[in-house]
Amino acid sequence: MGGTFAPSLFLGGVLGAGFHNVASGVIETIAKTNPDLLTYSIVQGISGLPAFAMVGAASVLAALFRAPLTASLLLVSAFVFFLLFNFVLHIHND
Repeated sequence: MGGTFAPSLFLGGVLGAGFHNVASGVIETIAKTNPDLLTYSIVQGISGLPAFAMVGAASVLAALFRAPLTASLLLVSAFVFFLLFNFVLHIHND
């Protein structure tokens, strides 16, 4: 009775968010121990957590369904909908 679509998105999102937390922690530790590395752009910061979660969800979906193009298009359409929703919400609140 259970499906694979929603659990794969959830698992990928959690894995992407976890990877973001680990990577940002490692980068912060490296930056604190080696101040000379602060000139590099990667040490100054990485993308936000939602970006890593979306890429993780699309990656797990692509691997599970063996459909990378479908997962990529789903990621792009979700991102465009998110931008459009935020734009409309911002206009409505002003």
